[in-house]
Amino acid sequence: MGLGLMVGYLADVRQEDPEFADEFIGRIKAVEACLERQGLSGYSEPPDLPEDDWFSCEMVGYSGLHHLRRLAAYVALDQPLYTPSLEAPDDDPVVERYYEAVGDGDISDLPFQHLMLHGDAEGFYVPVDFVRVIDPGELFDDVGGAIGSAHRLLAECKALARVLELPEDLNCESDEVWEAASAPGAGKLRWQQFGIESFSCIRLIRGCEASIKTGAALVFC
Repeated sequence: MGLGLMVGYLADVRQEDPEFADEFIGRIKAVEACLERQGLSGYSEPPDLPEDDWFSCEMVGYSGLHHLRRLAAYVALDQPLYTPSLEAPDDDPVVERYYEAVGDGDISDLPFQHLMLHGDAEGFYVPVDFVRVIDPGELFDDVGGAIGSAHRLLAECKALARVLELPEDLNCESDEVWEAASAPGAGKLRWQQFGIESFSCIRLIRGCEASIKTGAALVFC
C-alpha cells in the first residue's frame, strides 16, 4: 500500500464503483466551492474522460513524496544537498526550518509551496493556475485536504527536475527509473543518485501534464 496518483478518477469510479462516485462528486463540489470563494474558475471535472486519457501510477510508498520534499526544502533554503539514501527523511532539520519559515503559506514567498503544503495521502491538484495553496477551512474534511494548482506544482517539479538533471523525455515507468529508486546513491548521473527523488518528481510532472491536458484533477489516493 502507498500513495497513488490519478487523473481521471471520477471517470474511473463511475465505471468501477458507481456507489462511491456520488461520494466523490460531493468532494468535487466542495473543491469547486473553495475555488469560487477565491474568485477562481475554469475547473469542471470531466465525468466521462476517455480511458486513453487517464493517468495513474504509484509512488514509493508514502515516503517517496517526503524524499522529494526534502530536496525542495534544501533547494529553497540554498543548502548543500544531502547524501541520498533509502532512509526516510524524518525530522530533517532543514525541512523543519522550511515549514517554520513558510508557516501556513501566507507569510513567505519561499518556493515549492504547492509541493510542500499539500497533503501527503489524499487531496486534489486542479488544472487552474493560482499562487497560494488553498486552505478549505470548514470544508477541509469534505475536500480531504489543501487544494493545489497543477500548473504551479508542474513548475515546481520542473525546477527540481533541473536540479536533479532529469532528462525531459524520461519515461516514468522505465526500468532505469525503477532501478534508480531502489538504489539511491548508485549510478553515474545525478538523477540516478537521487533515485527516489527523481522517481517521485517525474511522476508528479507526468500527472500534472495529464491534468492540464484533460481538465481533470490530479488526485492523491
